Amino acid sequence: MIEIIEYGLENGLLRHLGRDKAVRSVKMYGPDFFFLPNRHWSIVGRNREYVIIRNSDGQSLSIRMKYLVECLRKPEYYNHEVEIHDPGFYALAINDDPEGDLRRYIEWGEPGSASTKVREALI
Repeated sequence: MIEIIEYGLENGLLRHLGRDKAVRSVKMYGPDFFFLPNRHWSIVGRNREYVIIRNSDGQSLSIRMKYLVECLRKPEYYNHEVEIHDPGFYALAINDDPEGDLRRYIEWGEPGSASTKVREALI
């Protein structure tokens, strides 16, 4: 493990942080896009292959599980559980050309799309 850390430091992949630079979590500038459910989309169903989401306009999409990773969100969501069996959230993990409804979801969130303009007007 030390060799990996040394390699990272020597090659600029890692750096030392002072106490005032350490952070407890990652700042995310896209939680209403990269996490499901979010402010715009609710999870209305799921099975082994898909998570089905719906927005306030009534549009439904089926996102394949291969593009989703179960994740934990804010600690306050889990105060009542010691062992978490169903985190209730997914992070998008897009590692190839998106297919099917995932492509439509990405188009929905692209800058300049009609839905983005509506969301920006509401913020």
